Amino acid sequence: EKSQSEKSDILAAYTHFFTRTKTLMEQVEGNPDDIEVKIKKGLIEQNSNPMKVTTSGPEERAEEKFFAGGKWRRVQRKNWWDDYKGKNLVVIGHYWRRFSPPDAKLVEGFNPSGENPFVGVGDFSVAGGGGGVLCVDYSVGIRYEERGKGWAPGAMGTGLAALRLPEMVLVFDSGKLERVNVKN
Repeated sequence: EKSQSEKSDILAAYTHFFTRTKTLMEQVEGNPDDIEVKIKKGLIEQNSNPMKVTTSGPEERAEEKFFAGGKWRRVQRKNWWDDYKGKNLVVIGHYWRRFSPPDAKLVEGFNPSGENPFVGVGDFSVAGGGGGVLCVDYSVGIRYEERGKGWAPGAMGTGLAALRLPEMVLVFDSGKLERVNVKN
């Protein structure tokens, strides 16, 4: 049971961010049906909400529209870890990282979740600056595509992992174990 002061703190935080978001969205000028207005308002709604930023990260305008999650998108998740300077390792999901598929030719040109945001980072490596950022969601959400095509789980570089500490070992849903490559 939460105390009355805890309840009012939660309500005060909600009211603060709701009011701030509403004010910012009212400042966006133009026809509400215009795509540019929709993009601006969508970015305000995402990036002004601390719960959305915490659970799915900040977003930014995409250079080109792309199809992901069953719809066309004009905003994309920002690779915030490139600017991370904290000293602790941050473990995240929800970014649809992919490891190299067993048969790259099999999936060539097929990209249902957009570009891999961890291009240039080893399959089992920590990304970003500072203490680093490790994404343990290897696009497990597109397993439906593997099943629909009759492919084995992981054929598209998909998987879900848990990080075992202090060993720094990824334990995949397939039972596979991989040591994390940590920055020095």
